[in-house]
Amino acid sequence: MVVRPIALFLLVALSGCVPLPKRFAKADVLGTYEIQYPFGTETIVLREDTYEQRFVDKSGKVFTVEGKWTFDGTKRSNQGGLENAMSLDDGFGRFRSTTPRKGLRALSFKWYGGTVISVNEDQGFMMRKIR
Repeated sequence: MVVRPIALFLLVALSGCVPLPKRFAKADVLGTYEIQYPFGTETIVLREDTYEQRFVDKSGKVFTVEGKWTFDGTKRSNQGGLENAMSLDDGFGRFRSTTPRKGLRALSFKWYGGTVISVNEDQGFMMRKIR
């Protein structure tokens, strides 16, 4: 009887539908992430202390922002923040703006069969690490 619940948990966890708990170090999250929205493609490159955010809209116009970023990997926090970044998704899966917003844009790193940045889980938007 115990085998069935364990097997079901493993099946769901390995299917990629549920994020597996993982504690990241800063070195684990450095790299290039990408997401395709219905309104364009966003790429974020995370370096040791700086980032580059690039957005290409459906017409091919390119918007780029660069700045500093931070990461907190303590106690499974897996949180980061981009200083003065674009906030492209409005929370409902629609385009917001390419104007950089003052302050921090929060990043939440998770493991869905690879390292991802959660953008809007309700809409299924996650930035996948591509390199």
